[in-house]
Parts: sequence; C-alpha cells; structure tokens
Amino acid sequence: MTTPPKQPYAFEVVYESSGEEPLRDVLLTQNLPLELRITNLLLKDGTAILLNTLSDVSPESFHFMLEAKKGLIATATTTTDGNWKLLRVQESARGTTQIFLAWNQPTKRLEAGETMSIPFRGLFANPQGDRPTVPMMLSWPSLTPARSSAGAVSTEPRPLEDEEYALETYLLLERKTWEGRARVPLRLDVVGPRHVLNVGDKPNTLVLRITNSAPPGSQGEDVTFSFNSSEITKSSHLSVELLAGTVEGRPFALGTSDQLKVINRTMGGFVEASSTVSSSLVRFKLRPTASKVLKPGDYLELTLENLVTHHPNGLTNIDVHFERIDGFQDGSLSCLVEKAPLVFGRDSLSGNVGMGDQAQDARLSVRGGPLHLEGAEIQSKESLTFRANVDKQGEDSAARFFVKDEQQPVMELNASGLLKLRTSSTKHGFRHTDGTVALTTYVKSSTPVGGWIGTHSTHSLHFFTKDSAPQVTLDTNGRLGIGTQTPGAPLDVRGNFLIQNSGKLAIGKASPGAFLDVNGNFFIKGKKPIEFIKLTASNPNSRTATINTTIKVSEWYLAVAGFEASFYPANFNEVNCISEFYATGSPGGNWSVVFSAFNKFMLLTCYAVCFRREICKGIHG
Repeated sequence: MTTPPKQPYAFEVVYESSGEEPLRDVLLTQNLPLELRITNLLLKDGTAILLNTLSDVSPESFHFMLEAKKGLIATATTTTDGNWKLLRVQESARGTTQIFLAWNQPTKRLEAGETMSIPFRGLFANPQGDRPTVPMMLSWPSLTPARSSAGAVSTEPRPLEDEEYALETYLLLERKTWEGRARVPLRLDVVGPRHVLNVGDKPNTLVLRITNSAPPGSQGEDVTFSFNSSEITKSSHLSVELLAGTVEGRPFALGTSDQLKVINRTMGGFVEASSTVSSSLVRFKLRPTASKVLKPGDYLELTLENLVTHHPNGLTNIDVHFERIDGFQDGSLSCLVEKAPLVFGRDSLSGNVGMGDQAQDARLSVRGGPLHLEGAEIQSKESLTFRANVDKQGEDSAARFFVKDEQQPVMELNASGLLKLRTSSTKHGFRHTDGTVALTTYVKSSTPVGGWIGTHSTHSLHFFTKDSAPQVTLDTNGRLGIGTQTPGAPLDVRGNFLIQNSGKLAIGKASPGAFLDVNGNFFIKGKKPIEFIKLTASNPNSRTATINTTIKVSEWYLAVAGFEASFYPANFNEVNCISEFYATGSPGGNWSVVFSAFNKFMLLTCYAVCFRREICKGIHG
C-alpha cells in the first residue's frame, strides 16, 4: 500500500487591521497589504526545514510559487519586503498568473510548528471578476530538511527518490470587497452641560464634540474627512439628526420641527450641504470645505444655537451619521441630552408616571379629569391594545365616543362586539377610504326613506363573496353588471339568467307583456344579439359572386334573408337566373356569402340576419 506524501507546509492568507478582527482565507478586490503565513507541519517528525539563500529568482530558481488562473488576480505591480526576491509572470501555456518567491537572506531554519510571514502589496482579486472564489496553487521545487539538531545546516536538498514529501498544495480564497473598518475611533459628547431648558422661550446653546478617541500617537488611527472637488456628493459628510414632534405626541423629542429647523448650526471647516424637515425628524448634512484629518486626540465641535423647546423633562438622543470616511464603514454616533420640568413617580413607583395623582399601578395613570390631546397622535412601535372593563363588573358598553356636549354617543361598541353609529338624517355614518376611493353609509328618514350604502367617490360599487373577485358591479352610470366589472348596459349579465314559476321580466317598462319584454336595446357580451346587414357586390362581371363580411364565425350565425341582382346582357330575362347561394365560413374566420347564376352578375345586393351563437344553443353548422 502506497503511503501518501507528507504535506510539509500549511498556508494562510491574512489581512490585519488595527482594532479589527483579522480577515482570513479571503482575497480582497482592493489593493491592501496582506500576509502569506507559512507554517512547518512536520511536527510529528520534529523536522526543521531549511531555506537556503538564493541570489535571484526565476521560474527555475525559487522557494515558493503562487499560481492562479489568468484574470482572477488583478493586474498590478506585486511587491514584498527585502527578505525575498519576487518575480511575477503571465504563463501563456498554462493560462495562469505565477508569482515566484526566493529567500535572499542567510539560510533560514523553519522549525517544526514555526510560522513565517511574507508581506505582499499589489496582490488582490480582479475587481471585475464574477467568481465568488479564487483557487490558488502553491508549490515548491524541493525540500531541504535539517539533518540534525538546531545549528546544523544543510546546503543541499535531501534526495526525494521515495517521494516522501508533497511539493504542492491548494488554497480556495473567498473573493470579497472590503467595505472599510467597522470600528471607527470616534466619540460624540456634549461639551459642558447637557441639559436643555424647556422653560418659556429661553434659547439654549448646545456644543457637541466629535473626538478621535484613539490613544495619542496611535498608528493607523487617523480619521480623514475627504473633500472631492470634482464630485462633491462623493465627499465625506456628517448628518446630524434631531428628534422632532409635538409635545403630546412625541414628548421624547428635542422639540417641534418648527422649533428645531431654525437652530443656528456651525462647525469649523464644514458647510451645510442640505437639510430635511419632517414632523418627526430634522436632519442637516455637513460636508468639509477641504479634506480634514483627525489624528488621535483631535476633535471637531458642532455648535447649536437658538435652541428653544417646550417639551417635557426627559432624555433624548442626538444622532450623528458619518459616511464616506476613508478606510471606514459608514456608521453613526449617539449621545443623550436631557430636557428639564413632567413629574415622575419615586421610590417603588419610579417607573410610573402620574397625572392628577401619584403614579399607582400603571405606567401612566390619569385620574380626576379628562386627558386632553390637541394636535397629537398615539403611536406604538408594537401592537397597541385597548382594554375596557378591567374590573370585570360586566358592563355592556365597552367604549363610547361623544362630541362636544352631546349626551348621546356618536359611536358605541358594546361588550358583544356590536358597533353602533348615530348620525342625523342623510349624514354619513361609516366611511372607509384609502384617500381616493370611499365607501360610505347613511340613513334617511325623509323620502326616499331607508338605509343607504354606496361609494362616495366616483368609483364603482362591487359585491363579492369568499374574498373573491367582484361578482356583481354597479358602476357610476347606474349600470349593473353580473359576472362583469364593466357593464355596457343598464343590466349586463355575463352568464345564465333564470326566472322561474312563470315569472316575467320587463326591461325599460313597468309592466311586461311577455316572459321577456324589452323596451330598448339589450346586449350579449356587450353586443346586440341580432344584427341585420346589407351586403353589396358591385359589378362582379362573373357568374359566381362572393361577398366577404367582417362577421366572425366563432361568434355569430348568418342567414341570407333576401337579395337583389341584375345581369349581363342588360335585357337578359332575370327570372330564375340564380342557380345557388349559400353562406360559408371556417372556424376562426369570417362569414362569406356565395352566389351562382346562369349568366354574369352586373349588380348583386344581399340582405342577411346575424344571430349571436349564445341565443342559438343547439344549432350546429
């Protein structure tokens, strides 16, 4: 049994970045420094490996070769440190990129289990590639094991006739785009007092400081806010966000949007690029006027002046989002400021708020008067629950709604789920709308008396069952469609219509005189059921004349009701001169009428009756 050759080396590609977790077994699409780490795996044998000095590097003289298919590695100048000679070639015969490495220092002894690192620049994945991985072969032309203990150095490769050691291995590297360091050494704080007074209209000044919090003298911890004069939008920028809202609806906000949008904001070396104001948020974006480097310990100060708020006591966040900072991922910073006088519960009730009473057994207790909200809204990030009759006394009414000083509720929900609406005559009681379409109801006690339901907008009223498509539609012109959403007549039925027990149906009149009495037109599939047409073949000058129509065979039956004809010569006896006539047509085509005569036609006019196939069930041909 053949023993497989021993694998003398383990290889690992590693990207190191200060303060970040190393990236391993990946090849980035950016030209960033990386290390190829090589470990002696001959632990069991305890064998050291010698790297003898090579004064130059070539495809015939090297210690290690890295090889990948052409196009997987970006075209660039690849370099390493002074301990190695490096040669990069494009091997056309193999269709690969090859990188040869030769150790040019005094002979190095790599002990079993020891790892050495080779730094690279200019070795990165092709940014235009579409493969998710980069397979790479690593090989070495020979192996020089040390023959004895440390200090003994062999200058000749050990013979490998027994193929004891492998001479190649493979790495499968994930192709990845680096988005920058995730840990940004920035800190957001308030300089001086972090309280914002909410008494009267007293203006406040708040100073925010953005500091590079890395220890002074740290290497690789500079934070650069870049300025791109050719494409301003690609410059770094800071977005400052202030929570806005009404006092009642968003008490946690810093102020209303009207109060916050007039704040004066300044930051040295930055200008305001844009601002956005909404009812819930005021955001202003700042960009540098020139590239700005924050070294460890340096800071920027943002001053907010003319800040007025009437919001109640409490903490609120000020968020600063940063984007396009060189070498870092986009992120955000946050700090708390406190508005100060709402009275909170104390001691065991410190988590509750009371209005009109001490905070009792609820987070918010209101007692001894109404809760007044003006221009406010109730918001909940999760589901919002209303529960009545928590004392379980069995009241029938679950909720009642009044307006002004009325004694009768305009809306009442009882404990059984019955919803009652009370309105004046012809006043709408229920309206469901998406802002465009509106469904509404009302009651009317004057003529015509009754209950009303319909659309309050210019849209059709649809009826359906089982959450299906509409089965009955009443459009805005008063046309009723059964089986269609676009009725073409006052009553448009698509499908069967059944009247039983000798009933009669009148359309367009009050008293039917027959089972079906129509005063006006009626349609089948939007078309008349019977059509009378006149067809003419002018000067056919032939004993056979064919008149083509636009009547579809698949929809109609056609019958010749009569004709008029004249013949050549003009004095020819026209009695019994037509020998044959018939209607013909193929499925999918149109009807034609064919006439044959004993003499040539001069003029031919035909009268035909067309019947919709739907009213001719049982007729074939």
